[in-house]
Amino acid sequence: MLKKLFVITVLLAAISLPVTYAAAGKKCCESKGEQGMMGGKSMMSGGMMSMMSGMHNPDMCKKNAEKLGLSDDQLKKFNALHYEHKKKKITLKAQSDIKQLELDELMSKDNMDLDAIEGKLRDFYDTKVQMKLECLKTHK
Repeated sequence: MLKKLFVITVLLAAISLPVTYAAAGKKCCESKGEQGMMGGKSMMSGGMMSMMSGMHNPDMCKKNAEKLGLSDDQLKKFNALHYEHKKKKITLKAQSDIKQLELDELMSKDNMDLDAIEGKLRDFYDTKVQMKLECLKTHK
């Protein structure tokens, strides 16, 4: 059992390392309180995006748009992008949560299938990469 735990830990480290390096410098689209794979806080949680998570106040946007000198057309485009991005983020987060649950289920079995766990880990982190790329594309 200890050997299996060691192998799983090594797999987790090997798979998560590229994601960690890719996202190390950015705090894009992380929700306050977002949890990492083992239940701890995400290393990228916090920042301005977490303060604004779940909020989109049209009155505040209008005031800020006026301060920035944005036209009504520019504000409409911003709002459209915001809602489109938010929908994609919610969809990817839901997919990630389901894959996390499936991974937890696989790892809770007495007779763990390391090949299945490795495949699910890859699926899970592929979704995390998609989430990060979506944020980066939206905010570039």
